[in-house]
Amino acid sequence: MLFCILALKTNMSSTEFLSVFTLIIGFYFGQSSARQAVKESKEQE
Repeated sequence: MLFCILALKTNMSSTEFLSVFTLIIGFYFGQSSARQAVKESKEQE
């Protein structure tokens, strides 16, 4: 949310916004997948 506010207040190009937004979304889903994999591996033991 903070990133969106900063993007609107400053002069940020669309390619810069898209790059950072993609990075944030990728990090979020990567962390989510890693947590799920750890949870599943613990359940199998």
